[in-house]
Amino acid sequence: MVGGTTGVQLRSAAKAAMPLSPTFVIIGQRADEFVSLRVSEGAAVIMDVPIRGRHIPWPLAIPPLTSGQEYEIRLTPATSATPPVRVLSIATDTVSGAQRPPLALLSVD
Repeated sequence: MVGGTTGVQLRSAAKAAMPLSPTFVIIGQRADEFVSLRVSEGAAVIMDVPIRGRHIPWPLAIPPLTSGQEYEIRLTPATSATPPVRVLSIATDTVSGAQRPPLALLSVD
């Protein structure tokens, strides 16, 4: 879909397809509790950025994810009393040709 809104919602219960260069959007009642977002493949950290607001764009300096690979997305809370949120997802090029960055919604209710 060229020019349309695209995205997937990632929850901790199951693996979901994730765009190769997503803009992460944190939604839900607990969205303001988190201070960093990490994307990793096994032990290799691909991206680890602070959260400032609810939109986290994929950094231009980081290459896109590899289609078909499994990645872990981890949201770290501001306090150690709250456990981190961990989501497993598989990168997929589901939105080739889109003019807007695809969204990956991270729901933390």
